[in-house]
Amino acid sequence: MRVKYLFLMILISTFIFLSCDEKIQEHVTIPLSVGWKFINKDNLNFSKSDFDDAQWTDIGVDNTWNKQGFSQHEGFGWYRIKMVIPSSLKDNSYLVDSLIFHLGRIDDFDQVFLNGELIGQNLKNMPRGSIVNDDYKDLNHSFWNLPRRYALPVDDPRIKWDKKNVIAIRVYNWGGLGGIYSGDLYVSMPEEKEYVELSFDKHIYQTAGETQSKTLLLKNRSGGYPIKGHLSIDIINNINGRIILSKENKFHLQPAAEQTVRFVIPRQKQSS
Repeated sequence: MRVKYLFLMILISTFIFLSCDEKIQEHVTIPLSVGWKFINKDNLNFSKSDFDDAQWTDIGVDNTWNKQGFSQHEGFGWYRIKMVIPSSLKDNSYLVDSLIFHLGRIDDFDQVFLNGELIGQNLKNMPRGSIVNDDYKDLNHSFWNLPRRYALPVDDPRIKWDKKNVIAIRVYNWGGLGGIYSGDLYVSMPEEKEYVELSFDKHIYQTAGETQSKTLLLKNRSGGYPIKGHLSIDIINNINGRIILSKENKFHLQPAAEQTVRFVIPRQKQSS
């Protein structure tokens, strides 16, 4: 008889609430799903807030530019949208240290400008005064399937509170389909869950005799907000679908604090 050890699936859910005596308002967002303009050319002047894009093409951000009239286009393309960012966003949020730009999935590379200044590039927040370059074109991989999320401190002068703001996105497609093509696009203050980081130890499972164990690490990424909630864990046998262990842990994390969660189960075997 040969003994096989099974791989197990971990299903994790979190319910988070904040340590705050005041009532938390409903999370408010500025949707960016419609209103975009597009041009299949390249000029850094397109990033400027006073640039006239009236002759550009209206475009959706739920599909590539190839399927919206630019079927053969490769290389650079620009997207622009205008919106007012109300200071009331800060009044309706507990977490008020930064403003988040959720910009969906972009194929292949992106450089994001707010009012003419670079704020994000290929998943990285860019500090004020960053120089625009095209070094990313030498990479051997792209970021086509990853949602873009960029954050600015609320006191960053690149944000014009209660005034018109212009987001301009310079997209580079190195072949095939290109552009902003899926995901939720919106601007908001941070959501509570964005500050809770969950990571695993490097091993699938630690084994000791007839038991298996795993350690999870919860971390409060906020520098100024305590966060508490519940972490629910289900361990599932991926052969028969049975739940081997269900566990729930409460957590209360002070700013920048960490908490470990460890679970132990009998080592799962399958005879053959």
